[in-house]
Amino acid sequence: MASASATASLRDVVETLGTTVLQVTHAPQGLDTEVSGVAIQDPTEGVAGVDGDILLGVGATSDEQVLALLDAAGRQGAAAVVVKHTVASVPVASASIALLRLERSASWTQVMSLIRSFLASHEVDRLMGEPAAEEDLFATANAVAGLIDAPVVIEDRAARVLAYSSGQEHADEVRKATILARRDPAEYIRMHRERNVFEELYASDEPLVLEPMGEERMPRVAVALRAGDEIVGSMWAATPRPLSEVQLRAYAQAAGTVALHVLRARAVEDVTSRMRADLLGQVLTRGTGSREAAGRLGLPQQAYRLVAVGHSAETAPSAEIDDLVATLRLYLSAVRGRCVVRRMGEGVYAAVAVSGRVDGADEQAALQRTLTDFVRGRPASRPAVYGAVGREARSVTGLQASRSDCDQVMRVLRAGLAEGPVAAREDVQMAALLLRMSDTQALGEDQLSGPAALLLEYDRKHGTDLVGTVETQFAVLGDVASAAARLQVHPNTFRYRLRRVTAISGLDPFDAEALMTAVLELRLQRLGRIGQQRSPDVGRGRGGDRDRPVLG
Repeated sequence: MASASATASLRDVVETLGTTVLQVTHAPQGLDTEVSGVAIQDPTEGVAGVDGDILLGVGATSDEQVLALLDAAGRQGAAAVVVKHTVASVPVASASIALLRLERSASWTQVMSLIRSFLASHEVDRLMGEPAAEEDLFATANAVAGLIDAPVVIEDRAARVLAYSSGQEHADEVRKATILARRDPAEYIRMHRERNVFEELYASDEPLVLEPMGEERMPRVAVALRAGDEIVGSMWAATPRPLSEVQLRAYAQAAGTVALHVLRARAVEDVTSRMRADLLGQVLTRGTGSREAAGRLGLPQQAYRLVAVGHSAETAPSAEIDDLVATLRLYLSAVRGRCVVRRMGEGVYAAVAVSGRVDGADEQAALQRTLTDFVRGRPASRPAVYGAVGREARSVTGLQASRSDCDQVMRVLRAGLAEGPVAAREDVQMAALLLRMSDTQALGEDQLSGPAALLLEYDRKHGTDLVGTVETQFAVLGDVASAAARLQVHPNTFRYRLRRVTAISGLDPFDAEALMTAVLELRLQRLGRIGQQRSPDVGRGRGGDRDRPVLG
């Protein structure tokens, strides 16, 4: 039986899922390694998992690929690697972490869902700071199986498997297929409906004994799971021998307790998301208890990068933002493991756990590619969105600075001052600086004067582009040949234009400081309208956020 502590181990995961789904191929350090998350490893990306992750090697289909992934994951501090490929042998020297083999007929989505559900119950306990009174749903299934000496499966109303006990290998092939598919086979659902099994099951509190159907080799004993007036699912035992009256009564009585556990399991992920979102909100809004909240999120031991997504417009319908929360959380939790997603005002922020074991630039680039895939992968029918990546953070102030990075990047992207749908702060530093200067200029109602003003006025009256000449001279650092090539004119023509700039405005285009000043003034003038759109921190107190958690 899996432990009920707030810290899950690799042994807990393996024992919970059972040998029907997972088998241990290689475990040089044993199975007591702490597990903190699960993520799909993109075969086209370098390993970017964080400490304690189980990495699902969906693209590893040869011995060489498996061993390379195992070695890279070990260097990143992963807990284990899961593959479907059967490796001939694993050199002890080349792998320091566990290698697990997934049953070929099981889907990656199914095993990820199982592991995430199991880990979620442990996460709630950790965030609450004390163990929960109940054990997880898998442990509950084991307890019921012990009462009746038969393996059981707990299902929801749609015949999807929520949890199962150990000992499934002693049942028949139909039961094994149910475990692997995480739902009853379609033909058996059809047979149950044709024989009104579900109607009879849900109409009574007593267990229903069913003779084997189709290829089943054992009878089934089913009981409805009721929580008050709601039927939340059913429980099915594969019985190698008939249950005694005492066992049937114990089975029926256990159904009420199991129903409560099903309700708890159904709410666990919701509770986890809300709790972690609330903690992130306290940190990002500099609220009271922000340091305590950061500690419960794992800082400073855990490093995070904040990312943000938002619609191209400054405002969007609330329902669209809520949808963005849900889809971003689902996407990131699949490809990046642990993350916390929170809506704040018009933006959606996610704190993504990072390992700190790889070069920061490499990890940032990988996260930018992940976010770009998300943004570009949205259906064409949905509104366009932008994405931003902030700095790595291990403290309260670090996360707040990472949010500031994201806010600046999103503003630059909305203003059309950067290419592509996703950027990091390093990509837009000049544009962000210009926007801040534009804010300051607008607040002071400064008027453009000096050479920049004279050049703008001359171009307006005569239809020339001396402003473009100055900006090109700045862009090429005074290289006349490069400037002429960029404008597709003869170098002498460009030199003539530079002389005209000096004659009209008095600007020396070869004076670096004077040239930079003029260019900054020209760009600020161009940003005048943008400067009217205040950044989140301009003209607003810290309490200005419309801060609302949304369940992803």
